[in-house]
Amino acid sequence: MQWLKILKLVKLQHALFALPLTLIAVIVASEGRPDWLKFFWVLVAFLSARSLGMGLNRLLDSGIDAKNPRTSHRLMASGELGKKEVLPWLLGFGVFFFVACLNLHPMALKLSPVCLFLLTIYPLMKRFSIFCHLILGMVLALGPIGAWVAIAGEFHPGVLALGAGIMFWVHGFDILYALQDEEFDRKNGLHSIPAKFGSRRARILAAMSHALVPVLWWVCGLCFEFGLIWQVGMGIIALTLLFEHRLVLKDLQKNIGLAFFRLNSVISVGALGLALLEVYL
Repeated sequence: MQWLKILKLVKLQHALFALPLTLIAVIVASEGRPDWLKFFWVLVAFLSARSLGMGLNRLLDSGIDAKNPRTSHRLMASGELGKKEVLPWLLGFGVFFFVACLNLHPMALKLSPVCLFLLTIYPLMKRFSIFCHLILGMVLALGPIGAWVAIAGEFHPGVLALGAGIMFWVHGFDILYALQDEEFDRKNGLHSIPAKFGSRRARILAAMSHALVPVLWWVCGLCFEFGLIWQVGMGIIALTLLFEHRLVLKDLQKNIGLAFFRLNSVISVGALGLALLEVYL
């Protein structure tokens, strides 16, 4: 069935990277008492925007993916899904996103073009800039920032600090993930940080990005008036990020799945758990 292929294409399971952090913004902006209709529309906006971005990425990168042995099995790269099959779904995701914005605070609709611009430009960035990893971080940071604006109709220092932490968190782990394609990217003129600076410097830059994450999220906790639970949790998240880097350094090919998906999902879900404890205890 085609819709199952689309779900596989957009990798819905990877929503675990940003969705829990987006829910933090929903809960705190609602002071622990979310309006369930607004919650529903935030969820629709998040999932449709994320699916649109992932679909665009697979569509625009299908030619590159077909050349790369690591990614040649992907649905569009292998020809199992064609452009004519995918485009209506992408249009549908875009429509759902705008409908969701219409049902939230008017400011959400005004800022929606910013989201769509970043979603569109990210798949193209690797062709001409090493800032591709940072743009991906910005895209995921829009989740909680957009959710806060959609509910409260304004920005807040706490959610901006949360978003900044997400940006550097994603920047760091996307650099580590790109280590797998260092030689391929270099040979094909793609501007990933590993291809530009080599694996050693790339790991250093990723570590520098990740060092900022618990600091920025600690500031987020101060702005939200979180207490000891959040502060201790930031220490645990810092240790988890350190473990992630040790795994990649020890054996990239063997440990990248654990380091990239599982540990980062634990960080995201764990941060949501900490926030829930702070809000409801």
